[in-house]
Amino acid sequence: MPTWFHLPWVEPFVVGAFPPRGIGVRVDHDLFQGLMWARPRGPGPPTAVPGPCAMIASAIPPLIGPKHALGHVLIDADHSAIADAWLRAVSCEPIQFPFLIARLRKLMKTHFDNEARLMQSAGGTLCACHRSEHGAMLKICDQAAALSPDNLRRAQSLLRNRLPRMMRSHIACMDQIAVLFINAGSGGYSCGGECNFN
Repeated sequence: MPTWFHLPWVEPFVVGAFPPRGIGVRVDHDLFQGLMWARPRGPGPPTAVPGPCAMIASAIPPLIGPKHALGHVLIDADHSAIADAWLRAVSCEPIQFPFLIARLRKLMKTHFDNEARLMQSAGGTLCACHRSEHGAMLKICDQAAALSPDNLRRAQSLLRNRLPRMMRSHIACMDQIAVLFINAGSGGYSCGGECNFN
């Protein structure tokens, strides 16, 4: 079993491994930050140093949080799956992006279709503003997919900067009204046609 000791510039370190005790070593700043981020919380061997995308993902705020739960199991589960796919897409490697953006778009489209079916089964339909917001969010995914071959950073930035605000606003307004209607199972709802989402 190796013996552990701690150095002020990087921890933990195994005795007998490079560098020997008492010899100073110059450490690259980015490597140092990665090692400090990855250090274990208790005794034991060090964890693997994460790649740059893992570090980026830890710094990106989530798409939605617990306060965005609406009280409908299927809709909340769809929102959670979309949020997970979004986080993966905005923090992935270039080779992964086309697959992850396609997955995000498919999850969103499936969710929007399921939401429309739930509304129909409750005796209503989604208003035009609600449908246009769905289209606007899908359009952002399409724009990001089109940008990605030439400029992945710009495509991911588009997803990071435009989709969260739109999604949160949509959940807080349109989806909340739809869930109230679905849970009530009767009546109708309308936004009044005064939505200005674009």
